[in-house]
Amino acid sequence: MFTKKFRTTACVVLFTLFSVGSTILLSTLSGQARGQDSGTLAVVGQLGGSTNAVYVAGNYAYVGLGPRLMILDVSNPAGPREVGRTSALPGLVNRVQVVGDYAYVAARQAGLRIFSIADKTHPTEVGFAPTSGAMFDVHIIGDYAYVAGYPDGLYIISVVDKAHPILLSYSISTFGGGNSVFVSGDYAYVTSWSSGLHIISVADKVHPTEVGAGVVSGHARNVYVIGDYAYVASEGGLNIIDVGDKTTTTSFLYPLQQARDVYVVGDYAYLTDYYFGLNIISVADKSHPSKVSVFDTPGRPEEVRVIGDYAYVADGAGGLRIVSVAAKTNPSEIGFCDAASEPIDLDVVGDYAYVAAGEEGLGIISVADKTHPTEVGFYNTPCIAQSVHVVGDYAYIITGLWANRPCGLHIVSIADKTHPIQVGFYEMTDAWDYPTDVYVVGDYAYVADGFVSGLRVISVADKAHPIEVGFYGNGPDIDADAVHVVGDYAYVTDYFYDGLHIISVADKTHPVQVGFYEMNDIWDYPTDVYVVNDYAYVADRTRGLRVISVADKAHPAEVGFYETPDAEGVHVVGDYAYVANPFVNHWLPDLFIISVADKSHPSLVTSFTTADAPYSVDVLDDYVYVADKGGGFVILGNMKDRVHLPIVSKNTGQ
Repeated sequence: MFTKKFRTTACVVLFTLFSVGSTILLSTLSGQARGQDSGTLAVVGQLGGSTNAVYVAGNYAYVGLGPRLMILDVSNPAGPREVGRTSALPGLVNRVQVVGDYAYVAARQAGLRIFSIADKTHPTEVGFAPTSGAMFDVHIIGDYAYVAGYPDGLYIISVVDKAHPILLSYSISTFGGGNSVFVSGDYAYVTSWSSGLHIISVADKVHPTEVGAGVVSGHARNVYVIGDYAYVASEGGLNIIDVGDKTTTTSFLYPLQQARDVYVVGDYAYLTDYYFGLNIISVADKSHPSKVSVFDTPGRPEEVRVIGDYAYVADGAGGLRIVSVAAKTNPSEIGFCDAASEPIDLDVVGDYAYVAAGEEGLGIISVADKTHPTEVGFYNTPCIAQSVHVVGDYAYIITGLWANRPCGLHIVSIADKTHPIQVGFYEMTDAWDYPTDVYVVGDYAYVADGFVSGLRVISVADKAHPIEVGFYGNGPDIDADAVHVVGDYAYVTDYFYDGLHIISVADKTHPVQVGFYEMNDIWDYPTDVYVVNDYAYVADRTRGLRVISVADKAHPAEVGFYETPDAEGVHVVGDYAYVANPFVNHWLPDLFIISVADKSHPSLVTSFTTADAPYSVDVLDDYVYVADKGGGFVILGNMKDRVHLPIVSKNTGQ
């Protein structure tokens, strides 16, 4: 969505905006599978997300866009054109297969979703099969959907009645769940992240039976079967497994670092690699696969489908890339659709959300109409945009190190939202510099510079010429991860040394630590902090929300905590803390609203399961804004009066 730096020919995206449909309470989003949600929040608006899935049938490509299925007309591969998309699902579109007038979507925790695509401009959900875990891949053969998922490995579902799919069986497996499936004849080939390839007889749909297995190098990702060979993409590369004898297999390996998917046509395997794009490999000699060529994509490619002379690559944040493979030794991109984005931080001010979206830079989104958030502007950062703070007419963006590109603090004028312009830049060039967060008060930007560089104080009085005036911790004293400034004090979380630093910045040229709260457990990883009055609220990746009294700056003391899994971001408004937890299993709650009225006994008010991985959360008026990475930019609304969200903005310093 935000990236324009690779633009040559892009898709035409519909200007008709798509809401999530009528506002839906959480308890109805995906049936019983989401019964753990309390029902007080609901998705109001959503925009963007990663592209993990692609399927091509006829002149149309069916593409995952975060939690939506998007349909593109690719009759002209150089100019793909959007014709329709679905409402947002409560899970990412992980895989899709089209048969006739129906699209079958494996949508992780949202289960198997079935859409009528008879009218391409208005795809309509007609049925779904829920899950207690997550569904990652689907293969349709006749009247049956074979679904790879967690925790049960392989699910066999009758789809004779599209409106009422019926689960016929699931394998109570010991191999750690399935993440991809390919069906050939009476056998389903299922990969497991932890245990490789499993061969399951599905002659009896009600009683599938495992008959063989294949060893792969590294964690298995996806499988494709032709004849007597199974091609498995794994984190060790391309595994070619002879499955002619289902009970005894033989493997050959073409090594790669992080293979994601494989598609085989004739003597060529098309392999996506997380770091190295699209790889074309000759498999004419199965025992000695050899590289033909590599085409590097701008994103992190997941799925690939090859039709005729074109490879269609689901490129994560890079959207859909269409690559000509007519010349195998010299593949070239001829078209793409860049509607994707993966936001990891955000700041909401007034009617606009400013989103740091990693490699896609800064996106500016109008949220005046909450049901139809709309991108109005973008700014390409040369490195990975990790954090953003907006004050007045300026967005202060932190970019992390990326190869030899200049990274540091970018000062971008947002006076014209449609054309943000960089007006100043402070480059951080030290080998140990890894800036991760920024907070701006008055004429100073306070930067958390990770690893061991600590806290940097940068004067931004002259926007065109920002200059560092002071620092704390330039050495093995502090591994700064996040910073929040209130008054004369900067509160800095220390990811490596496990604690909260309280640093006096009254003298900007000589910041001085006045207090430190040590988190003694080896598993403590504080990642974010938000300070209100005499309390610091710390997100601890393995311990959840920590409430620390900072009334006595020299002797901060923990007064309460609420345990959540993998806390990464925290925002506090009034008596409520909003905690984002991006690394939990897809089917578990990952956004928590916690009452901190009683600091010594924080209590859960409600929780919500986002489509992907919430890294950051902001609150303004009665809405919660979430940077959900692969799930895109999400607006949640309060559907009951039980939780009141007072007006607040990050740049108030409160």
